[in-house]
Amino acid sequence: MIYVDSTGCMQLAVDHLMALGHREIGYIGEFTSDARFYAMSGYMEQKDLDLRPEFVKRGAERFELG
Repeated sequence: MIYVDSTGCMQLAVDHLMALGHREIGYIGEFTSDARFYAMSGYMEQKDLDLRPEFVKRGAERFELG
């Protein structure tokens, strides 16, 4: 079984973007990856960053290439 550490990967991504100087960070994902979305939004809150609704795209679409 393969397990993805949603919390760890979102923290790593946000930290990387912040290290590059970004403060307006968005999220694109499907509803089946809600764990990643909630991990990211919670971590951004801890870092005093706003996750603005206009920077969020969540839906039923899958983003893999066929």
